[in-house]
Amino acid sequence: MRLRFASWSFVVCFVGSGFVRGETITFSSHEASGSGTANVFDGGPPAFGSGTTFDAADPEMHFGALDWTQPGSLGASAGASGTSRIVANDDDRMLVLVDFVANYRGSLSPGGDNPGGMAEGELSSVIEFIMPVDELDWTYGFSTEATIEFEGTASVVFENVTQAETLLTLTENTPFFETTLSATTGDLMRITTMMSGGGNTPGGGRKYDAGFAMTFTIPEPGTLAVLALGSLLALRRRRGAVRQYWLRPGFDSRTRVVRSGESQSTLTDSGSKRIETVVDLPGSDSMVIE
Repeated sequence: MRLRFASWSFVVCFVGSGFVRGETITFSSHEASGSGTANVFDGGPPAFGSGTTFDAADPEMHFGALDWTQPGSLGASAGASGTSRIVANDDDRMLVLVDFVANYRGSLSPGGDNPGGMAEGELSSVIEFIMPVDELDWTYGFSTEATIEFEGTASVVFENVTQAETLLTLTENTPFFETTLSATTGDLMRITTMMSGGGNTPGGGRKYDAGFAMTFTIPEPGTLAVLALGSLLALRRRRGAVRQYWLRPGFDSRTRVVRSGESQSTLTDSGSKRIETVVDLPGSDSMVIE
């Protein structure tokens, strides 16, 4: 079946369950380091911990320093720890997690230890990846919390290095937000995180913690096709609007084209998925179906 319009023509192809994704997303560089000190004030020496990675193939860096008076519910503890981690799922989604915490916790049991203590540390992380497509589904969130006698600072900067552009800076609590990341395929993207904090307390429960998460997902094939169609229509002086609907099973395998007012509706059976695409065509006054 061929559609020919009086003023212009186009072809749109939707691929269903037989589609094989060619693009994948993964990190290209991971440089992270952190260190911490913790001590409960029971006369013993402080504990130290550190961690480092400069390996592009290493998805995780972790460090931890922990000191306690005794194991169990009667013990008090102080600790400083942090993680920089990358998780890739099914080649089309990448999750970035960075967190840091410094705390002291006295025993809550009657007669338990609560001598007071201190904890402090710092973490830095730089993660880079290459844009596999021009647009990614992008979700991010950021949080910090400090109680009395403990404090700290944290920041996240997300950059498009290739374009010399800062896309996002986070320094305050930000609820999870979902949007679209737009760039050019092949652009180098960089996430830089700095976190530090700690405190000193005579007792009780005190902490400073900070953390953030970002996910990047390659859109589904149908979404990419709609985006491509939208870009094509945007280039025309007489622009149209594209609407896509998933239809329940029951349509035959033929492609049917109908004309209603100023819209063209196409029903397509693509195997396990059926898609209706509606394109508004203002100014198109003739159409030939062959």
